[in-house]
Amino acid sequence: MSSAGLLYFGATSSGNNTLTNAAGGTLNLSGTYGTPIEYYTGTATFNNAGTLNHTVAGTHAINSNVTFNNTGTVNVSAGTLSINGSGTDTGTYSASAGSGLQFWGRYADPGVRGRRSPSAAAGRADHRRHNVCQRNGDWHGQL
Repeated sequence: MSSAGLLYFGATSSGNNTLTNAAGGTLNLSGTYGTPIEYYTGTATFNNAGTLNHTVAGTHAINSNVTFNNTGTVNVSAGTLSINGSGTDTGTYSASAGSGLQFWGRYADPGVRGRRSPSAAAGRADHRRHNVCQRNGDWHGQL
């Protein structure tokens, strides 16, 4: 993490980049930078098997070039977390009153950046604001 509160994927030589928040681990997104999970070059995958907490006011995003796979728990206790890229969802998403969770991307075209693949096992721990925003496609699955 940088002092500005963001994590860059990639370097000048590109490459395959993976961040894993393992089961039992916790990653808190509490900085004010608009895209705390940022992309630079190469491939970028963020695997969340632990707990990801968004704890700061405002809207903050996971860059659309970062594949976000959630098999753990995502908690939004303040502001809005925008998940902008592709990935799979078998974990749980929770948003406190007054906070929000957004999914942006293209859902209809397999292999296209932005495709999300929720499973029936994916859970939602509340009935707060969960926006499914799409571009040129449909949401496939339940939220």
